[in-house]
Amino acid sequence: MNVLIVSVMVPSDAGASAGAIVMHDEVEAIASRHRVTLVALATPDDAAALRSLEGRGIRVHAVFRHRTDGLAGLMRRASVGMRWRLGDAPLRTAVFRERALQRTLHALGDLSFDVVHALDNAMAAYELPPARARILTEHEVRAEPEDAVLDGGSVPSERAREAERGRWWRYQAAVWSRFDRVQVFTPTDAASLERIAPQVADRVRVNPFGVRLPELTGTVEEPDTLAFVGGFRHPPNVAAALWLTDEILPLVRAQVPAARLTIVGADPPAIVQARAGRPVSITGRVASVQPYLEAAAVVVAPLRSGGGMRLKVLQAMALGRAVVTTSRGAAGVWNPPEAPTLCVADDAAGIAHHVSTLLASPAERSALGARARAAVLTHHRTDQFADRLLAIYQEVAVSGVAA
Repeated sequence: MNVLIVSVMVPSDAGASAGAIVMHDEVEAIASRHRVTLVALATPDDAAALRSLEGRGIRVHAVFRHRTDGLAGLMRRASVGMRWRLGDAPLRTAVFRERALQRTLHALGDLSFDVVHALDNAMAAYELPPARARILTEHEVRAEPEDAVLDGGSVPSERAREAERGRWWRYQAAVWSRFDRVQVFTPTDAASLERIAPQVADRVRVNPFGVRLPELTGTVEEPDTLAFVGGFRHPPNVAAALWLTDEILPLVRAQVPAARLTIVGADPPAIVQARAGRPVSITGRVASVQPYLEAAAVVVAPLRSGGGMRLKVLQAMALGRAVVTTSRGAAGVWNPPEAPTLCVADDAAGIAHHVSTLLASPAERSALGARARAAVLTHHRTDQFADRLLAIYQEVAVSGVAA
């Protein structure tokens, strides 16, 4: 089939964000079976990733986003704010609105596409070219007020969050109805989608994403060390890091006084950087998160907001690390109660208890890590994710939605 993919960012297997990595796996899978044209929002840092995609035989149309610094950035922010105030769509859709991308899509309108596939619901706000079928990858269903936060460094009032949630519910219900299939990563997101827009529930397909199983380097874990990994442009990671440093870590240190925490991830805002100091270290952007994950005795992912799956949870599991997380952090992950692959709790005391118990028992965290790595090998490989995605394409072709 002839497929047009419209992406909110440049897919890249070396991307700084989980979204770029997952999108790369999606595009690579589709391109293995179908002819792909990609339209993506880009920045100057994406040059290598764009060349890699073109080398794969993908026809790439990169639309560079407006600058966010200086006078041009100030004018851009004012324009986005005005568009948001005068409209009814969520702020995030205005942030990713670029007229040049819409012009590119209009220019491609004369071509014949079997499938148009939007990666991220911000792309659903555009007027997409005609096609026999439309597919949306919904990376994160936004159902609660906390899910409406756009900037983790500046949390709006409860009233503002509730108002933005209303925008999200109306927007999501409207755009989901425009697609023949909606791919989500977790049963939790599928349930939220059905709650918001029951009329499209039969179009939803749950497809947990996967990761590549890395080679273990033999790095020896450091006693009593915790690691939190996440990019801080994603607001749920900001909230999780603050909860971890302010409430959870003190409870852990009451049981394990030597416990210390390393926070790893790009773009930590000032509110997170302010937590640096004994016993918390903050790295900022790093070339690879693997050394930090391998050196940690326990990886902690105390996420209380946001939908979708957590790539860093799977990456830690793939390295055989003991992971403590919340129900949201475990969403979509293979974790049977009879042989758990994660420790899960949704309050500070419960998370601290799991962490303290694991720090005190090398045998227990080794066994948990071994089950975690086995679960990734069995249930969360990238080829399994690709096979399920291609099955969705086959489904729309066989059903007659796309020829």
